[in-house]
Amino acid sequence: MMNETNTVIPGGSPFFYMDDPADDIFAISSISMSPTPCTFRENLPSIELDFEIDVRLKDGQSAKILAVKDDVCRWATMEQPGGLSKCPPRKGPAVLKTSMSLARGFIIEATYFIDLQLTSGNRKLTHIGAQITLTDPDPNPPGRPVSTA
Repeated sequence: MMNETNTVIPGGSPFFYMDDPADDIFAISSISMSPTPCTFRENLPSIELDFEIDVRLKDGQSAKILAVKDDVCRWATMEQPGGLSKCPPRKGPAVLKTSMSLARGFIIEATYFIDLQLTSGNRKLTHIGAQITLTDPDPNPPGRPVSTA
């Protein structure tokens, strides 16, 4: 996965645009660990999520560990002016929230490639990606057998 646009999304996250965002219907102002508004430039009948995570281990092996195609409202909550919003989204500012938990002691030390595309019917809303390297700060937490090799 390459950042061919050389466009990093503001907010301090590792996400960048995979394609030129000039014509995206979903305009992202920033991505961060706390809610930050983005904007829908028009009313939409639905939003579909196409989300993949690939992993590359230190030894060079790689695998797809998650692939999801689904309605984005099953994966995230959306806030628009006036409170929580059900889908479909309305034109204007919005905050999409989701979370993912990693169980301590089960983090695979590797580089993860995230590819996220949002569409509405056949129309591209936005296409972003990230490359994240995770390491386990405690390779021998309580309850996990200690490697003696």
